[in-house]
Amino acid sequence: MYIQYIYYDTGRTKFLQFTSTSTSNVEESTSSIDCVCEASESTVTKADFSMRSFLPDPRLDGDYSSDSEEPFEIYMDDHAVNQPVEPQAHVSHEGPSQSERSQEEVQIEEEDNNWLSSDSDDEEKGATLEEVFEIEPALEKTREQPPDLDVGAEVVDIEFHPSAQLLAVATLDSEVVCYKYTKESTEEVHSSEHHTSCLRCVKFSKDGSSVFTASKDESVAVLDTATWKVLKHIKNAHDYPVYSLCVVNENLLASGDDNGNIKLWDLRKQNSIHKFECGEETVNDMVVDDSGRTLVAALNDGSIAAYNTSRRKLIVQSEYQDEALSCLAIVRNGTRLAVGGEKGALYLFKWGEFALHHDKVAEQRAKLNCMVPVGDGRIVTGSDDGYIRAVNLYPHNYAGVIGRHQKYGIENISVSCDQRFLASCSLDDTVQFWDLQHLYNTQKRKKSCLARDLKNNLDSARERNPAQFFSDMAEEVPSDEEYMGPADKPKNVE
Repeated sequence: MYIQYIYYDTGRTKFLQFTSTSTSNVEESTSSIDCVCEASESTVTKADFSMRSFLPDPRLDGDYSSDSEEPFEIYMDDHAVNQPVEPQAHVSHEGPSQSERSQEEVQIEEEDNNWLSSDSDDEEKGATLEEVFEIEPALEKTREQPPDLDVGAEVVDIEFHPSAQLLAVATLDSEVVCYKYTKESTEEVHSSEHHTSCLRCVKFSKDGSSVFTASKDESVAVLDTATWKVLKHIKNAHDYPVYSLCVVNENLLASGDDNGNIKLWDLRKQNSIHKFECGEETVNDMVVDDSGRTLVAALNDGSIAAYNTSRRKLIVQSEYQDEALSCLAIVRNGTRLAVGGEKGALYLFKWGEFALHHDKVAEQRAKLNCMVPVGDGRIVTGSDDGYIRAVNLYPHNYAGVIGRHQKYGIENISVSCDQRFLASCSLDDTVQFWDLQHLYNTQKRKKSCLARDLKNNLDSARERNPAQFFSDMAEEVPSDEEYMGPADKPKNVE
């Protein structure tokens, strides 16, 4: 007994005709040429032969064109081979005529056409791969946070409203835009271009009634969030471009410039009430305690400077680090100060003891541009490599990656008033939102691995970890054939 197959090319369809010949009967069947690509092992037995399991003709590889008219045979024995035999009859490449085709061949072709049409119908109806293959939807489709904002200009700073669902955005186009957000949508509320140069910083007042903006044009402005009118615009507030702002209390505002100067502003007056000189480097960031008495600034010369805002004098300036200090955050219920550096180091100071840090978290190998406290024992950092990472404190380790911007580094991050969402901005014209609920559900690990933790994506991230590649696939895939038990070993093997 043997199986003979002949290749046909009608110009519209390429197919193979199989002929199973024995002493008792002759059977014919037709299959698509795609089956050739699905050939299995080089041994074919009667039990193994099916429409998807047979020996391919080597000459049909590539474009599946054949100039030969001779048929091939597959012998059904222990040493199955695929070799040419003597030509039995002239075969036309135009394929059999409609009258010569059997009823079974016509039925198979109709079933194939029906399957193709049904597949195209599913595509037209919007069927997804998740629905077709019954797998879990991608992580980004299951997240519950506002949609990303396409601002249309490079974003340099963002700030959430302290009590309402509002987000202020500062751009390089000298425009400040305020958005109202929900979990389902975002809506622009107001935009203003009262500055003549690019913005550097935007802050809300503690009660949310005002928005403060600082610009490269050396000015500081105050907007009313109820009417969105400019209440005060202090032009020539500094002799150098203003880089950072800090809200001290309901009446005091601190501003720092590119030359190491910090000015205190009483919002009830037009001129500044005091000026601190920190050196000749940029004031990158400032924070203040809950009482509003101690103001700490991170400087580009590698030090931090602490000031008493009531007595208006310098408390202490720390020792210099071998890197610029770029961001600050008050953690551990106001007892610790976290300071980030441009080399990725994270320094921890005891509050009130700012001369020298007492602890240091492992470096991220990328500049820390910003950080915010989340809860009492965690902070979230934004790096120059585009990653947003969560850091556990006491013990110190990295909880994982909350999210990432693909093109540029993180310019700034902010946490919503209900501590549910995190917003991040970059120079790619977008503001992205991240769900922090996954971070709160992550337990702190006692043992850490820096190389793993720096790349470990949390559920809020839009990327899967390599170990999760097959997580949404079934553990066991049922076979088309029933399991018949272990194969019998050869007779000559004991």
